[in-house]
Amino acid sequence: MGHRFEYMVFQAAAWLFGMLPLRRVQRIAGSLGAFAYATLKLRRGIVRENLTKAFSEEPQERLDEIAKAVYQNVATSLCELLWFPSLSPEKLGELVELNDRELFLSLHTRGKGIVIVTAHVGNWELVPPAVFLKTGIPVHSLYKPQSNRLIDERIAERRTRFGTSVVPMGLGVREILRALQQGDAVLVAADQSAPKESIHLDFFGRAVPVFQGPAAFSLKSGASMISVFAIRQPDGRYLLRCKEIPTCDLMYSDENIRILTQRHLAVTEGVIREYPGQWMWTHRRWKHAEDGEEEKGGK
Repeated sequence: MGHRFEYMVFQAAAWLFGMLPLRRVQRIAGSLGAFAYATLKLRRGIVRENLTKAFSEEPQERLDEIAKAVYQNVATSLCELLWFPSLSPEKLGELVELNDRELFLSLHTRGKGIVIVTAHVGNWELVPPAVFLKTGIPVHSLYKPQSNRLIDERIAERRTRFGTSVVPMGLGVREILRALQQGDAVLVAADQSAPKESIHLDFFGRAVPVFQGPAAFSLKSGASMISVFAIRQPDGRYLLRCKEIPTCDLMYSDENIRILTQRHLAVTEGVIREYPGQWMWTHRRWKHAEDGEEEKGGK
């Protein structure tokens, strides 16, 4: 019954936002995010703790500004996802700019596929359909299914409505490798905390467990690697920032997987430092850190 109620709320919100223009949806979402930060205080202790660990040199006033922007960005991304059924290919083309289409096309001609690493920055949901629309390269996104199956089905519809596909985590390794072998692109958001037994690498000056999947897929298949981040612009549009992660000097091995993972992690950290208010700091990213500190929840 709880899942059915959540589904009804999801559908009602989607219907309501679908009646509005996107810019108005974004403004409403910004207000909702500010309200959630100031009044509801959902996970605010976690956000503040994460920001303090990452930017210990910043004054508290600056950290508070970033924290508020985080809530506004998360709320905006969620409301945009609800609004997505109103998004046409023409609107998507106007909404998103890809800064280096030629890089994608050049790497695609190699015929060994492309591993796209992204993060929960800006609106990450726009990366797969925008890359496909702008380049024509099929994109398969690795994702973690929602516990609410009804909502998960609606989200999957939104993620695949422009011709991209989704692959559930843990079950799609063969499918991912097959996609790379046929020259397609595979997208992985690899910025959240991995199981504590994973390899630990540097992230904001602390050793944390990280996912090795993107690097392993790239080196095992010979696929190129590109980082892509959907950066929200002041006018409500998005810039897809692309950068090739060098792989040509690495062969498939445990040590080289570690090296390549650190490379794309460093690029992700650089983007987060540049746009700290656009990353999802609500996640307990520093749990299982090597120094033994555990995240402390907060309200």
